Amino acid sequence: MSSGLDFVVKRRSIHSSLYAFLIASTLIVILVPSVTRAFDSGLQPTAAQSVATSFSLVLATAGLLYLLTQSLGLSLSWYAFALSYNSVIIAIKFIISPAFLHNSLGRATPKYIFAGFVVMVLYLVAFWIIYSVYARDSQKRISKKSSGEPIGWPTRFLLGGGLLLMAFAARVLIANLLSGTAASDYLRAIFSGSSLTLPLLLAIMVFSSIGAFEKAGRSAVRKHNLEILHKFFLVGLFLIITYHLLWLVYTVNLFR
Repeated sequence: MSSGLDFVVKRRSIHSSLYAFLIASTLIVILVPSVTRAFDSGLQPTAAQSVATSFSLVLATAGLLYLLTQSLGLSLSWYAFALSYNSVIIAIKFIISPAFLHNSLGRATPKYIFAGFVVMVLYLVAFWIIYSVYARDSQKRISKKSSGEPIGWPTRFLLGGGLLLMAFAARVLIANLLSGTAASDYLRAIFSGSSLTLPLLLAIMVFSSIGAFEKAGRSAVRKHNLEILHKFFLVGLFLIITYHLLWLVYTVNLFR
């Protein structure tokens, strides 16, 4: 009875944390750029606006992930991995993307927005693939009533490498679908103009995601509770979708 009550309390705590994050992050993308712009004489979007907004979002995300760590009983190493990949998503969406948009298109076109949400779908698919691999592995280890050995590094490298190849193949596909448009030029600029920066960030994001699922899987097996892994997956989906909706609001306001 007590364990059931604890589960309900933790679930409500997580839901409250998600609502609070949604409100706080929305206020951040609306207010921080305006406040930063007030100290800048120029009318064009500045690096200070992107950095200030991104830093504020990282802080909000850090708070949410800490509460999730406490609610699900996850380790600090999980917290580090989860904060790492979320910070990379924020940096790509709120620093790199606006910078190249400003230098290439100068405004948020419908096809640019479309490309951004196609990328969101790719993030969600990649996240689901990693979750499926670790959920199946954790279920197998729990059913055998043995903690066993988690997925090894060779498999992790294959998984991460495959997801990175998928990301760059998708970039080529999207650019071809939007061929001849300004959005296509933007995609080429962001991949070629950032040199090794974007590939490095994507690699950090992918392998940090894998690390976070590995740590969550360990906790799930140790406690014989797959709900831990499942809740992390759902919160991860929530964050990816929320970041992209915030990115839409931020971009439209910044380049209006």
